[in-house]
Amino acid sequence: MNRKLFVAALLCVGALAVHAQQKAWQGIHKPTTQQLEKNFVSPSLDYANHVIWGMQGNINHDIICRNLDSIQAHGFRNIIIEPGYRMPHPYLSDGYFQMVKEIVKEVKRRGMKMWIIDEGKYPSGFAGGLFSQRRPDLRMQALVMKGDSVKADYRTGQTRCVNDPTGAKTTANSLMDYMNPKATRQFIEWTHEAYKRVIGKDFVDGTLPTAEEICKKQLYKVMDDIMKTDVDEEQIALYMDEI
Repeated sequence: MNRKLFVAALLCVGALAVHAQQKAWQGIHKPTTQQLEKNFVSPSLDYANHVIWGMQGNINHDIICRNLDSIQAHGFRNIIIEPGYRMPHPYLSDGYFQMVKEIVKEVKRRGMKMWIIDEGKYPSGFAGGLFSQRRPDLRMQALVMKGDSVKADYRTGQTRCVNDPTGAKTTANSLMDYMNPKATRQFIEWTHEAYKRVIGKDFVDGTLPTAEEICKKQLYKVMDDIMKTDVDEEQIALYMDEI
């Protein structure tokens, strides 16, 4: 068997079971024809229009109320909050979550619904820089050639961090190791679980996949990359035993 196909097959074995499962929360994205017909004229909040609210600058109670009133006056019934630059509190800090709690209270008072973007800018997976600051052992890794050997080393793609007021894309705030369940659990703890603790009963638990399920899902991308990569067998033969 071609070595590339063999590796892809091994990865597939561990991922197929997860791929076949569907979580209850996913049903919101696949309504039946009857549900669409019934709610088309006056959709519920789950399907109502929304606007992404970039929380830029000095967000306080008056600004929260004024912005929400303006959003609602323009016909929007839901918001998606996106952490912005130069907020009064660093992203994922205690002050930040208290600000979110205040927003939730005002959203609820207006009969609206709020969705949360789980990262401070992009791409998702660096928790606003916390992996570099607090858990460097869970940072993204890559296979790197060092002399005649191939070794794992900490490497990350560029990220754009909300806590950097310049808005620059740099490697200062590393992504997490997407293939490590420990890193995935840590990301969820810093973000999803933290929102849940602060928001309380108004937080709708989406029954997230486990860290292991999320990591296995990433294997599909790895398999796709493997299948699309042209390999020069002679060029890598020297390193195959070590790999």
